[in-house]
Amino acid sequence: MENACLKNKKRILKKHGGKARLAFEIAECYYQNKDTLYIKWFNFAAEQYKKDYSKEKDKSKKATQLFAIGKCYYYLEYYPKAEAYFHKSIKAKYPDPIAFYYLGDCLKKQNKCQEAIVEFSNFKKLCANCLDADEMIDKCLIEMEKQK
Repeated sequence: MENACLKNKKRILKKHGGKARLAFEIAECYYQNKDTLYIKWFNFAAEQYKKDYSKEKDKSKKATQLFAIGKCYYYLEYYPKAEAYFHKSIKAKYPDPIAFYYLGDCLKKQNKCQEAIVEFSNFKKLCANCLDADEMIDKCLIEMEKQK
C-alpha cells in the first residue's frame, strides 16, 4: 500500500510541477475561499521555490521561480519582499509583462506612487491593450495629489 501511495504522490507532484507549484495552487484555493490557511501554504510555497531556485540551472526557469516567490509574498501582503522578487524576476528577464504590473502594485501599496507610475507605464508599453495600467496610473496620481 505504501508503495502505491508513493507512486501516486510522485505522479501528483510531477503533474503539478513539483512541491512548490502544488503548494502555490493549494494556497490560491484557500485564498480564494477566504480561508486563513493560505498564509501557511504561501509561506511554504515561497520557501520551496527558494530551494528549487538554488538548485536550478536554467535561467528562464530561475526567472519564473523568482516571479512565483514574488507572487507568494504579494498574496501574503509582504510588499517589500514581493517588490524585491518582482525586481529580480524582471532583471532575470521574466517574459510576462505582468511582472511590471505586480511590481507597480507593490510600490503603490507602499505609497511609492512615483515609482509605481514608472512600472505601470512599463507594463502599458509591453501590453498595449491593458486598460488596468491607465487605471492604476490614475489612482497613483490621485494618491499623490492627496499627499500634497
